[in-house]
Amino acid sequence: MHVYEPKVILIGGGMSNAGVIITNIVKKHLKEKVFMTKLFPKIMIAILKNDAGLSGTVVNL
Repeated sequence: MHVYEPKVILIGGGMSNAGVIITNIVKKHLKEKVFMTKLFPKIMIAILKNDAGLSGTVVNL
């Protein structure tokens, strides 16, 4: 966080099924642990959620 200062943090895979619950937890912990950043990142759920690997496999066939 302190080195790269990302604008967005995407949550994917099985964790993404928790939706708003997981994004709220991540936001809470980041606000407690991260300091002196110019921009607080958006916490978002990846569009493909847990299907990213499956989609990549289908495209490569």
